[in-house]
Amino acid sequence: MSCEFQRQHLAITVRGTEIEVAAIHRTGTREPIVFLHGFGSTKEDYADIVRHAAFNDRPFLAYDAPGCGETRCNDLKKISIPLLVDTALAMIDKLGFARFHLVGHSMGGSPR
Repeated sequence: MSCEFQRQHLAITVRGTEIEVAAIHRTGTREPIVFLHGFGSTKEDYADIVRHAAFNDRPFLAYDAPGCGETRCNDLKKISIPLLVDTALAMIDKLGFARFHLVGHSMGGSPR
């Protein structure tokens, strides 16, 4: 199993909506992976996966989408697929991933 990851709450504003995103992530030297969970799921879906040896030294990001898990959103009525896409882009930017692999499950893999 690989090294553990960091748990963090990160504040962002997306489309005028304040969001406190609950995330797990780590740094590394290989290409990063961004995981987007499905409706009703959480970042914890990926917590065990990233502990496998195949993910050693691989940076990653998994977070609870607005309206899910531990993430707080100041206006739940504004949640939409475009808001979720912009949240993902804001989180990717916050971690500084210029190039990455994207894994989306169900709603997390929904096209814009």
